[in-house]
Amino acid sequence: MKQEIFTVGKLKNMKQKSLKSVDIFCFTALYVYLLCAVVFLCLTFPAWASPAGAAGKTAGKKMPFSKNAGIMLCTENGTVLYSQNPDIKFIPASILKVLTSLGAIHYLGGDYRFKTDFFLDNEAINNKAINNKAINHDLSRSNHLEHNLKKTNLKIKGYGDPLFTSEHISQACHNLSKVFKSMNISELDDIIVDNTFFSSDIEIDGNANSNNPYDAFTGALSANFNTVFFKYSRETRDYISAEPQTPLLPFVRKRVQTSGLKEGRIILSKQESTMYAGMLIKHFLLQEGIRINGVVTKGIVATGDIAGIKGNREKKRGDRLVYTYTSPYSMDEIIKRLLKYSSNFMANQLFLSTGAKAFYPPATVEKGVSAIRDYARKVPGISDAVFAEGSGLSRQNRISPAAMIKVLRHFKKHYKLMQMQNNNTQNNNMQSNNTQIDRIQNDNMPNGISEYYKTGTLNSVRTRCGYFETSKGLYPFVIMINEDGMGYEKIRQFLWRIVSEHQNAFSR
Repeated sequence: MKQEIFTVGKLKNMKQKSLKSVDIFCFTALYVYLLCAVVFLCLTFPAWASPAGAAGKTAGKKMPFSKNAGIMLCTENGTVLYSQNPDIKFIPASILKVLTSLGAIHYLGGDYRFKTDFFLDNEAINNKAINNKAINHDLSRSNHLEHNLKKTNLKIKGYGDPLFTSEHISQACHNLSKVFKSMNISELDDIIVDNTFFSSDIEIDGNANSNNPYDAFTGALSANFNTVFFKYSRETRDYISAEPQTPLLPFVRKRVQTSGLKEGRIILSKQESTMYAGMLIKHFLLQEGIRINGVVTKGIVATGDIAGIKGNREKKRGDRLVYTYTSPYSMDEIIKRLLKYSSNFMANQLFLSTGAKAFYPPATVEKGVSAIRDYARKVPGISDAVFAEGSGLSRQNRISPAAMIKVLRHFKKHYKLMQMQNNNTQNNNMQSNNTQIDRIQNDNMPNGISEYYKTGTLNSVRTRCGYFETSKGLYPFVIMINEDGMGYEKIRQFLWRIVSEHQNAFSR
C-alpha cells in the first residue's frame, strides 16, 4: 500500500515539473518572437531605433553641423526620421512664401485669375450717346454739340495683379482700342488710375527702400513689378530699355540718368509706382491710334448710383465698365513664378489680395496677417507662429520647423510648383551666384533622389524646405538656421543619407 502511495505522489511531482517546463518553453518562444519583431521594425523604420528619433547609421554618428539649427525630416505619412529643435521658432525668410501661397489658394481659389477693369466716366457715356443721336438726326448740330462735350476720361482700376507686365498691358490696350472703335471713340482726355483696392498707407516691414528689386512697393494697379530694367546703348549714346517690349518713359529716363549705373534695374518710388501703369497704358493706347488729350492722374472709379450735386434731385449713374482684362496666369502659374524667382513683390501682392478677399477691401497688412494667421490655425493647425507680412522679408516673422512640416503636408499636392534639382541638374535657384559649387553639391546627391525646394536668405539667416522625391514617395524636410556664418549644405547631405538608408530598409 505504501508503495502505491509513493508511486502516485511521484507521478504528481513529475506532472507538475512537466507543466513548468512547458511554461518556460512557451515564454522563451514568445520572448524570441517579440525580440525578432522589434529588430525587424528597427530595421524597417530606422527612426524608431534610437531614443532621439533619428534614423540608421548616419544619425548615430556625430552631427556635422550646429546644434542650434532647426531640422526636421519625415516620411510621407508623417513618421519623423530626424528632428532637432523642432518646436523652436526661427526667422523663416523666404520659405514663408510657401505658406503665403497656400493662403492665396485657400481664399482666392485655385482657379482665380487677377483682373484689371477699364471704365469710361458717366459724362463720357452720356455725351457720347447725345453725340451719336445728333450725328444721326441733325448733322448741322453735331459740331456744336461736340464742341460743348465734357471730358471723356478713361478710368482704370487694379486689384493687385502681380504679373501685369508690358506684354499684357500692350495686349489689354489693343483689345481696349477695339472696344473704343466700336463705340466711335478715337480720343480720350484724362487717364485716371484707381489704386484704392489697396490701402494707400501700406508699409511692409523689412522693406529697406533701396534700389534692390526685392524692395519694390506693392500696389493695386502696378506694372512690371514696379521696377525698370535698363542699359546704356553705345550706338545711341543714351539709355534704353533692356526689355524691347517696355518703353523707357521720360520720367524713368531721368531716374536712370541720376542712378550712376550703366545698366541694371531700379525700383520706382511709392508715388511713381501708383502712376506707372497708367503711363504705360497711355503709351500703348497712342500706339493703337487713340489720341490722349489729357494727363495721367489719380482718382476713384464711381460704381453704382451716386448722389447729384446740391439742389439736383436726380441721381447720376456710376462710371461704365467697358472692358475687363483677365490675367492669362492661373494661380498655380503665379505661384510657380513666385517660388522660382522668390519675388517679395509677388508674394506680398498675393498676401494683400488674400486679406482683402478674406475680409473686405481695401487691402491692408493687418488684414493680410489676420487671413494668413486664421488659415494657419484652422487648416494646418499652426497656432504659435508670428506673421508680419507675406514674403519673409520681415525679421519679425517666426515659425518652427514642426509648423513648417505641417505647411509642407498641405502643400504636397502642389510640390511640383517648387524648383527641382537632382544629380543630373544644375542648381536653378535664381538667388545663387556660384554655379560651380552648386553643380558639385548636386553631384553628391544620391541616385534616385530629386529635391523640390524653396530657399530663404537674410543676414545671418539661411533656410530651406521642400521634399525629397524618391520611388518610395516624398520626404518633406525643413532646415532653419538663424546663426551668423552658417550654411546648410552639410545638413542636406546628412538628410540625403538618412533618406537613402530608409529607402534601403524598405528594399530588404
